[in-house]
Amino acid sequence: MTPPAPGDVYVELAEIPIGIGLKEITSFFDKLNVTQVKLVGDGIAYVQFKDVDMKQEALTHDLRFLSSKFVKGKNNF
Repeated sequence: MTPPAPGDVYVELAEIPIGIGLKEITSFFDKLNVTQVKLVGDGIAYVQFKDVDMKQEALTHDLRFLSSKFVKGKNNF
């Protein structure tokens, strides 16, 4: 899968536990407006948000606990 284009409002979520799905990822970002989740395997998902402000807020979730481990939120785009 090709990563999102530069400038898109995506955050890369890395090191997600095995078995985590769309519902858990959406819940992980609390009250932020998640518009799309792309699970790409190897513990990585690309999560799209409604706007840049929500993307910036999502980046504060870096190293938060999801299910059984800490996950990394990255802004590689």
